[in-house]
Amino acid sequence: MWTADKENLGQAKWTSDAVSFSINARGGSHGVQVIGEDGSEHFRFDAIEGKELSAVTEQYVRGDELHLLMPQGDNEFGVKLTFEPVESSESKNFILQATVSIQTSLLDTHPKLDVAAPAETTQAIGDAGAAGSPPVSVAKQGGNCVAVILGGHDSPFTTNNTTDTEISLRLFGDFLEKGVIRKARPWFVFASDETALSSESLLALADELSNSPLPLTP
Repeated sequence: MWTADKENLGQAKWTSDAVSFSINARGGSHGVQVIGEDGSEHFRFDAIEGKELSAVTEQYVRGDELHLLMPQGDNEFGVKLTFEPVESSESKNFILQATVSIQTSLLDTHPKLDVAAPAETTQAIGDAGAAGSPPVSVAKQGGNCVAVILGGHDSPFTTNNTTDTEISLRLFGDFLEKGVIRKARPWFVFASDETALSSESLLALADELSNSPLPLTP
């Protein structure tokens, strides 16, 4: 279940039998971090170089969903993030879904948002095609693994800047018309043992994600 810090917007914690982690959504140059119980960073959402995300001005929990609102303010675009655990018949690992919605009041923008995960080694699984990113990117660090899954609605339009020591996937990037909401929906699969993440099961998750509709509301 989610526990949101009412005194500090952007601070929340998920606790379950499977996994526990914290959300640190300070905005600015810190972005939105997902941090393990040992203090290590699992992954984060970042503005690109020279840009910042606004601080969270509204947060609430609805069922198993954590909603965070970061308005545009003086920045190029505003962001709404919804974190929610999902279940799949393809995997017994914990899966966190992040629905990312962006919107701008400016007339000429090409918003970009990075998904980054530190690693000792990284692995790409699946075909990225002529452009875009692979459907699965795995970060291995200290015996723990996080797999970033992109569905067919996201992977062709995501720029892959991953290195040997960090997953770096740039969401969006195309022209965004004023007032239009654009969404992305990566899944994050957590495992304490890399052998628990087989290529076959991860690609099956990517197919499942591709075949599920985007939420109608952010």
